[in-house]
Amino acid sequence: MVEKLPENLSTLSPESLRHAANVHDERISPLFRRWPSLSRLETAELKRLYNERLRVAKYLGKRR
Repeated sequence: MVEKLPENLSTLSPESLRHAANVHDERISPLFRRWPSLSRLETAELKRLYNERLRVAKYLGKRR
């Protein structure tokens, strides 16, 4: 399972944020491919990972 990101993303370095985004993307992709047959646990994980990935993308977008 992928580690949960801290609430304050500014505590992470830009390199760590990019790495976290890549790790989340790697885990999200197979879950999306199996979308119709996901268990409740996998669906919850997908939602969590997707929300964290969006949070990282928004944070990086604001920094630019």
